[in-house]
Amino acid sequence: GADFVGALKQKTALPAMGASAGLSLLIAWLLARHDAPGQAVGAAFLCGIGAGVFGSLVSQSLAPEADGRSGPRADRLPGVTASFIPIALGVLLAGVLGPIAGLGVPGAGRLLSGVARGDLPGWVLVTPTAWAVGAMIGVPVGISFLQPKQAVHASGLTHS
Repeated sequence: GADFVGALKQKTALPAMGASAGLSLLIAWLLARHDAPGQAVGAAFLCGIGAGVFGSLVSQSLAPEADGRSGPRADRLPGVTASFIPIALGVLLAGVLGPIAGLGVPGAGRLLSGVARGDLPGWVLVTPTAWAVGAMIGVPVGISFLQPKQAVHASGLTHS
């Protein structure tokens, strides 16, 4: 509870959430072409990865510096928790905004025939369950791409 609220009170939370939602919708639009469950989950997973990378970059670029040195401040939440919560919420927000935006597409009253023709935008085709998969599995993968190499070595995940 307190970590969740603390992560959302950070100065970087809303920009990271907005960036991850926007990029998720863009990736879904580019990749999701059919309503096949595997494609929806795959597209949402890639949305989560992209959102994790881009949201982390936005969060890091807006983070205040400590004592004039570059890098994250000591009072920020450590590890993935600090950026995971707003970024994952951004992906989930895309899962809500996508279908709502899809209602504004001309001819949206005929969604079933649009699915059959394959001309619906990708953000409408990705199911809510797939968006949740993207948020819970893809975002940590995307965030881990930006973790320092020393943190990986310290965790004992590599043998070098």
